[in-house]
Amino acid sequence: MRLLLLAMRLAVLPLLFGFAAHADAQKTLPLPGSEAIESPWRARAFPRPETGRSVHDCARFRVADDPEKGRCLVVGSWVAGRFSARVEYEKAFEPKPMEVRGWYRTEGLSLPGACVRCFYWNAQGKRPGGFSASLGPAAAWKPFSVRIDKFPAGTTQVRLAFGLSFHTSGRVWFTQLSVQPLTGAHPLADLAEPTITRSAPPPQQKGTGFYRVGQFGEAWWLLDPAGRPFYSLATDGSNIASPGPNRPDAEAFVKQLREWGFNSLAGWTNPRCWGPYNRRKAASGKAVLDWSWPQAVPTQDMRAKQAAHVAAAYYNLPFMVGAHWFTWRDFDSPKREANRGLVRSEGTPWRELTQALTDVHRGITRHMGGAGTR
Repeated sequence: MRLLLLAMRLAVLPLLFGFAAHADAQKTLPLPGSEAIESPWRARAFPRPETGRSVHDCARFRVADDPEKGRCLVVGSWVAGRFSARVEYEKAFEPKPMEVRGWYRTEGLSLPGACVRCFYWNAQGKRPGGFSASLGPAAAWKPFSVRIDKFPAGTTQVRLAFGLSFHTSGRVWFTQLSVQPLTGAHPLADLAEPTITRSAPPPQQKGTGFYRVGQFGEAWWLLDPAGRPFYSLATDGSNIASPGPNRPDAEAFVKQLREWGFNSLAGWTNPRCWGPYNRRKAASGKAVLDWSWPQAVPTQDMRAKQAAHVAAAYYNLPFMVGAHWFTWRDFDSPKREANRGLVRSEGTPWRELTQALTDVHRGITRHMGGAGTR
């Protein structure tokens, strides 16, 4: 099995307590009348304690007028601190299926650094989860819509924020923000089969004895030591080197990977420390490092369709040479089901997901002329 050295992850998806707002009808989120960020909004950045910096030393926040859209929240630049720079709406929403809408544009951003964040809170004032929806660069005003329809058990409030997800000298503008009930079918319900548009791989090249990358036309490809081009379809695997419960032997593990169309082993292939680590943390009452969140779509079938489209979309990008599904096995905690792996925490495959990936991987392999199957 090949080791993928550089790959993209496939992921396939708000302490202030104000009066709860209802999402039974469309609600507009009012913006301040002055240039300062003030109630019902709050500017948030997270400076490292040792730096002695304030929130406003880390990031810029303001309200400004746009000649086309009127009053706007403006976040950026963001030069220091952790997590995100964001403006939070102080009033909470009930945990009912909702859609967050608005308009945004970016300045000085070449990557999807703008974001809409959702935070879940329970009755004990703790946060059982949340997520961030990334927004791509937009030189002109562009509408956005973020669907929120899955909530962790015990959620009593939902909070929203708008801002930046990585340090940048650029900025993002938000306006005409609103929340309304979800209507109509889920956008993944009738998703069409993914298509492959990437150019065909080149013929075998001269071997060098090393793995390398090469550009042929507009597309980049990995080349094995014999000079054969391939695209890496990878996942991190179980720790097959050490015996233990739910750990398959090497032959069985490789056989299963190949049946699902994978041809590589990727990063985090040896996760043996995480189980004991999580058990120790759980026993101590501290947070468990499992990065989990509730199922992001209503059904496993929709999750599978979305995963297949993402896998095909990555393959179609000419500068991609491989993609890594994170993760092989769900790493559940005593309180959360991760629902991120190819197999459940006890080792049972997620049937819909693995079948969808098998089908799209076969299509990619056929497109490569069988390259990458050795």
